[in-house]
Amino acid sequence: METGWITLHRKIRDHWVWGSKPFSYGQAWVDILMECNHSERKQLINKTLVVTKRGQSSNSLKTWSYRWGWSITATRHFLELLKNDRMSDTESVRVTTRLTVCNYDTYQSKPHANDTEVISQEDSMKISLESQEIDKQQLNNTNNGNNGNNEVLRAHEAYRLISSRKPLPYDLAAITEMVGDHGVDKVINALAVCGRYKWDKIYQIDKVISGEWPKGDQDKKAESQTFEEAQKFL
Repeated sequence: METGWITLHRKIRDHWVWGSKPFSYGQAWVDILMECNHSERKQLINKTLVVTKRGQSSNSLKTWSYRWGWSITATRHFLELLKNDRMSDTESVRVTTRLTVCNYDTYQSKPHANDTEVISQEDSMKISLESQEIDKQQLNNTNNGNNGNNEVLRAHEAYRLISSRKPLPYDLAAITEMVGDHGVDKVINALAVCGRYKWDKIYQIDKVISGEWPKGDQDKKAESQTFEEAQKFL
């Protein structure tokens, strides 16, 4: 059997070949590998702050079952199979189920240095070209002048810096709308706050812009500390 690395971009989940349900076991396993965090992050789930580390996911059984087109029972059975084969482990936390991939670095460590350099250059070029095309599409959908376009591009770049994944066209369209509704300064300051908390979902950015998040004296103090961080985008 052939051995070695292939690179698989998470964007495959947007392709038509990925969308057919129900998933196979192999497809579900690959989905787990792509869904797990590559670095530690905090998530607010049902008003409870959940810390999810590298190689972990805090998706609930219901979320996995929806993604894969399975019943809750079938989903639980599959996760038990993975646990028995020491491929992953699951534990119940207060508001969700935490899944941990065993030996996560086996799947996500970088390949041989010589291969890594080539892959990085190719991927960087593809991502740069795709990002430029997405930005062009977003700007074509607005009626702003050059200054307005620059503000949108700055907000897009700020969002890319805090995002744990490659932003989708939908995400950038939402950022564009936020700039139009609230102004670039308010959006970028909100993105700086989100970056500190490792929030990168659109609804989380909305919460910060509206002032609903963060809450409490400690959170407000942390929010004020992000002002200088935001200035690098301005």
